[in-house]
Amino acid sequence: MGFLQNFVTVIASQTHEWINQQRALHLPQARPLTDSERAAFARHFSPEILSSTRVTFVEKISNPPFLASVVEQLSALGKQVRFDFSDSEGITFGECILIAGRNFPLDLLFHEMVHVEQYRLLGMPGFARAYVQGFVDSNFIYERIPLEVVAFEMSARFTDGEAFSVTGELPGWLRNMGYTS
Repeated sequence: MGFLQNFVTVIASQTHEWINQQRALHLPQARPLTDSERAAFARHFSPEILSSTRVTFVEKISNPPFLASVVEQLSALGKQVRFDFSDSEGITFGECILIAGRNFPLDLLFHEMVHVEQYRLLGMPGFARAYVQGFVDSNFIYERIPLEVVAFEMSARFTDGEAFSVTGELPGWLRNMGYTS
């Protein structure tokens, strides 16, 4: 097993652990989607996703405790990594969405809802592995991580007013990316 493949295995495991910790930390104070949020997303997500999703607000999103050492290791290999969760407006841990601040655009919440559906389809360990593998495969560029590309594309379609089902389309996207059989 090469260094990067071993890297993916180790970091995906740490990421999965961090996701579970963050979910457990934030889920107790998270709120359900509001009626207006549910109405805006009703044609895009299943009723189960709309019912189970929770949202909470934080001042700032924290980096995983292992991120600095990962960036340092990759830098030693000549890989430039500019990845800082504290610059993010939102992040998703399973069905729990964290939003930095209280004023947020609806398309940001939609983007994070796409991740909720990705978690549902891949499971937490599968999501963590796909995300880390995508980060490596995208040459460590956040905007090129396949799970993010899909979420950005779908949220742009939402913003344009297109009627489509994330719940219906996402399994095909994940299959085409090789994340499911």
